This record gives sequence, structure tokens and C-alpha cells, in this order.
Amino acid sequence: MLMTVVEYIVEKIIELRDYKKIKEEKTEWGMEVIAESKMGYNVLIWGLDKAKVVGVKWVREMSERMKELVDEGLKVKIGIIIGGNKTTKSAEAEAIEKRISMITKEFPINLMDHVLVPKHEIMSKEEVKKLINKYGILPEQLPWIRSTDPVVKAIGARPGDVIRIRRKSDTAGESIYYRYVVP
Repeated sequence: MLMTVVEYIVEKIIELRDYKKIKEEKTEWGMEVIAESKMGYNVLIWGLDKAKVVGVKWVREMSERMKELVDEGLKVKIGIIIGGNKTTKSAEAEAIEKRISMITKEFPINLMDHVLVPKHEIMSKEEVKKLINKYGILPEQLPWIRSTDPVVKAIGARPGDVIRIRRKSDTAGESIYYRYVVP
């Protein structure tokens, strides 16, 4: 059976962020997936096949669903809404405060498969501590990358995170760069 665009993006986001799928359920509006992150918390992902515009209603409903799952004993910390052709400004603002990411159908998910886009990964708190101790700097002193960067959105990085970028090099084999995520 063929995947919809939204289903494809959901699967690609799970793969990119190295989540482990716990549960997947089809709904009248699309799909709901619960996944576990490498950090040990759970993520609620909604794939909205039928929505054209993702507004505040969807953000509030997801926030309520996240609370329900926490009450059921799941450690859901983050929500991701995937779908729609656009999002409203008020939905985007409310989503930020409720720790919900919003990705539209037009999101360039295939960019991560491009030969010129190096591997990006979010560093753990322990890795960041080692990095700043090694170089005697603060994370804010690293080169910056905006949270609106398509790759940053794809891997789920938030302001304050540090990203490790691994680039292939003809001379060194591999070179590693670090970036601090800013709003």
C-alpha cells in the first residue's frame, strides 16, 4: 500500500531523530504515533492527512492528549504535528510554549538525503559539558545556527542545543563542526 506524504514525513522524522516507535494508530484525521527518544522520554506525533491549515485547535488538542498520556504513565515531553499546507501564527506561538513542533507537508524532508547535506546530530548534555571543558568556552561562543534552519527543524533541535556536524573531507576523512542553536 502506498504511503501518503504525511505518513512518509512521519516515518522520515522518526528515522532522522532516531526514535523508536512504540505505538501507531490510524485515526479519522490521519495517524497518531508514540515514540521513544534516545534521551528516555516519549514523543507524541500526529500526522494530519486531512487538515489544510493547522491552527490553535490542533495545538490545544495535542496538548490535552499529551496530558492524558502522562496521566497514563508515559513520559511524553514533546509533541510533533505534521501536516497541513500552512500553520497560523497564533498556533505557532502557542505550540512553542507547549513544546510542540509543527511541520507542514511542504517541509523539505528529502534535503537530509542530499549528498551536500552533512550529518547533523544533537549533542547530549554530557557531551556538551566535555566539549566546553575541552575548549574552555561557553556554548554561546560556538558559531550559531538558527532554529528555523530546515535541518535544525528536521532533527528537532531547540534553542540552547548544541549540534555536531560531521562532514566528509578528502584530506581529513571526516571533519567535525559544532553549532549553537539560537532562536
